[in-house]
Amino acid sequence: MANLTITYILWFFGGIFGLHHLYLNRPQHCFIWLVTWGGMVIGWLTEATRLKEYVDEANEGKFYKERMKVVRTHNPKPSFNLVVLGSQLMIGHQLGGLMINSVPEYYTVEAWYGPYLSHILAAIGASVGVHLASNIGPQEAPLLQPLVAAVATFPTAFFLYNRRTLYTMLCVIVASYVSSEYSRWVTKSKPRTLIGYLKTGACVGLGLLLYLSLWTSNMYHNVTVNTLNGTRIHLREAVYNFARTQPWDEAREVAQDLLPCLKVYSMDVCQYQMLSRLAEISDPQRDSWAFEVLGFEKYPSQKEVNSHCRKISSKWHPDRFTRANETEKEAAEKKFIDIQKACGMLSKLKSRRERKNTWSDSDQSETIIVTETSDVDTDNDDINTEDNVDDSQDYYNGDSEQREYEDYDDVDSNVIDTSKDGKDYNNNDEDDVQNESACDRDDCGEL
Repeated sequence: MANLTITYILWFFGGIFGLHHLYLNRPQHCFIWLVTWGGMVIGWLTEATRLKEYVDEANEGKFYKERMKVVRTHNPKPSFNLVVLGSQLMIGHQLGGLMINSVPEYYTVEAWYGPYLSHILAAIGASVGVHLASNIGPQEAPLLQPLVAAVATFPTAFFLYNRRTLYTMLCVIVASYVSSEYSRWVTKSKPRTLIGYLKTGACVGLGLLLYLSLWTSNMYHNVTVNTLNGTRIHLREAVYNFARTQPWDEAREVAQDLLPCLKVYSMDVCQYQMLSRLAEISDPQRDSWAFEVLGFEKYPSQKEVNSHCRKISSKWHPDRFTRANETEKEAAEKKFIDIQKACGMLSKLKSRRERKNTWSDSDQSETIIVTETSDVDTDNDDINTEDNVDDSQDYYNGDSEQREYEDYDDVDSNVIDTSKDGKDYNNNDEDDVQNESACDRDDCGEL
């Protein structure tokens, strides 16, 4: 026997999730309240005056039986009900749109058959939603007839080409009309044991699992976010970056700042600020942990990253801490490893994700080359960007392998000698050309 007091308690604390409907053995109503947040909260509030009627129906009391006897006498089948129609429109439109969005956009937008496939998916989702809303309470309606009627509106896809909202609403209206024509009064059996209640809960859980799977497919295939440079990427790429770049500390700070924000601003402002900061952390164009390790306060160019990586790597190289104590050596080694990881992250992973997200290899970042301590002037900490760019160009001109395995002074002397020899050789060639041209003009026979 259902208790009215318990029903009110469940309605007050969990009514937005349909807990009181689950308690009163109304699984369809419970599922609709779960996925629509209590009918956009409005339905949850308006139920306060109908809970006593729901309890009488669950207990099959004397007053309920007498009332249903009168209703069936005057109306052999369920008549039009504005509340039922509102529920059908709400849940049918939501499931219809969700069915379309659960498929990758290529098949529903870019392909030539996209609008027609979208219409069929909308008809399936709308008919299922109408079926759920039509089976609330002491009435029952089939699924097959509304489904066939909704799919039969397929020819309108040629006129409502790619207008998803319009043909989804059309499918809901047609399915609602057919469902009302085939609906009838029934007396539903109530579970009397714990096993019966567990079965009812399992049915609701299975429906919720299917609903969440549709949402997961939608978020995986079609939900996109904007990066800081305006590029649109899939949400799955942002989540992947969030898990790989160690932004957990910043995310915790964002959550901690929410309460002080609510004391000053409204919920909308704080929610927008929190989501913006989380999107910034998850942006593949910004590896926050790597930027923090390297000490950047703004978004640098790739050349600035290359230059700074060479400078800071030589500063924290373990060879410079050979005379330090063990604590300083361990700290320097750990710092150097973090720098190596951060530099590699900003060079390789960034370019790889950018190429994958934009489907283009045109925007590729440069490769960061970390040198030994002997390759950088460690006495001068203020290294200009132009000098570093020139040094990085030397590496790309073929001298990097020699500088990694030979002594710095020897390499410099070889480079200087080679450059001088090349210059003298070029000068000699120029002199020979001038002498020959002079002989041609003067017709000199012997020189």
